[in-house]
Amino acid sequence: MLVVAVLPFVFVAGFLVLIALRQRSGGWNALRGGPLLLLLALGASYALGFAAINADPTYDDNGWPEFVELRYRWVWAAVFGLLFALVIVPSAFAFRALWRWWRSRRCYDRDDAAR
Repeated sequence: MLVVAVLPFVFVAGFLVLIALRQRSGGWNALRGGPLLLLLALGASYALGFAAINADPTYDDNGWPEFVELRYRWVWAAVFGLLFALVIVPSAFAFRALWRWWRSRRCYDRDDAAR
């Protein structure tokens, strides 16, 4: 049951870090960094988990199909979202690092006639 509380806890912690960075910097420039990417990746993983449980709301309970009611799908979505977050969050930060590396390499590879 503790798994259900992990995803909302990490989401709230990321949101609090984002607010603290905004207060420290005095502007919204902190929204460009990692905390916003963390919140977006966690939101995407929860949405993917909710879509997965709504696509097929039944599960096999010892050979008998059981239907998951809507009031319990939110909890199942948190569990599935946490499992998806194990892949989505590191992938998002890896793609961000690759994008920043590629962007920094691109500025050095330009051939300027002014040199």
